Amino acid sequence: MSMSVHVIKERREPRQAPRIQRASLGRPGRSSRFRHAREARGATIWRKLLMLPLLVVLSLVLVVTVISIASRSTAIYRVTLTNLSFQLDVQQRARTGALSSTGSTRGKQQATAGDARFTARASATLVRINQLDTHQYASLQQGNLWSPSTCSAASMTEIINAYNATYHRGPQYHIRDILQIENQLGEITPDLGMLHGATSISRTTSHFGFVSRDLSGLSLDDLLAVGNGGYPVIVNFPPDTWSGGHFLIVLGGDHTYVHLADSSRLNMQYMNRTKFQSYWEGSAVVAMPKSLQGQFQQFYAQLHNAGQQNTPKTANGAYSSRQSPGPL
Repeated sequence: MSMSVHVIKERREPRQAPRIQRASLGRPGRSSRFRHAREARGATIWRKLLMLPLLVVLSLVLVVTVISIASRSTAIYRVTLTNLSFQLDVQQRARTGALSSTGSTRGKQQATAGDARFTARASATLVRINQLDTHQYASLQQGNLWSPSTCSAASMTEIINAYNATYHRGPQYHIRDILQIENQLGEITPDLGMLHGATSISRTTSHFGFVSRDLSGLSLDDLLAVGNGGYPVIVNFPPDTWSGGHFLIVLGGDHTYVHLADSSRLNMQYMNRTKFQSYWEGSAVVAMPKSLQGQFQQFYAQLHNAGQQNTPKTANGAYSSRQSPGPL
């Protein structure tokens, strides 16, 4: 009798266990994946919506900046073009003999042979200095700090150098040399520029053997006569007529133009008299070596006497001090 042994084989499903295991490990189902995808898309949309106002603000800032730069460039171009047209017109008139040496009929009468004894030559020899030139400063850092505010120091440097070169009396200075004294005296700051006008000029130039005189109150004709007489005059365009204020030099002029030496980037050389008077409110300072002080006194006395003869009197018979200031 034979015995048969039946082996009961265990049926295994090897693929089922891994599925159960993966499910037990937290693998997200299809609905969960869809939910996460929707949440991710929603977060992306909100981020884009939040970025939109920032992009709008940045775009507006960019547009305003571009417009501001374009406007400033246009203004500089117009001033430069006007200055160039003035210069070409003056050169043409000089070639044809139409450019007078003074600013009025009275000025022409003053240009006599006798007056030549009391005139100077600094206006003709003055060389313009660029206040933005980094070589004018002790270092690049000093230039970056001070150059926007050194129009006064540049003007004094130009005048001192002009007299020193004309009369062989001293060295040629840089802006840094005058700025050092001006700053030590507390007469200038990087933010405000020169602080006390004629007083600052007098105190600063005295360290270089110069004397200065406040000529504020001169008429424009007399101002041009002083410049045409060879004595450069520092004038001021105050902040209420010129943004930030500005110092520059009057070298002379005639009945149409004012001849200037301007240290700013505009480099104005000739300006219409009417335009000049819209900026200038009467401030004027002349500086010269002490050795020329007596000579200038004689020159100015003649100018003053000629002014009294041509200045209308007021109701009480006195001459107008605005149009004809007294002797120095």
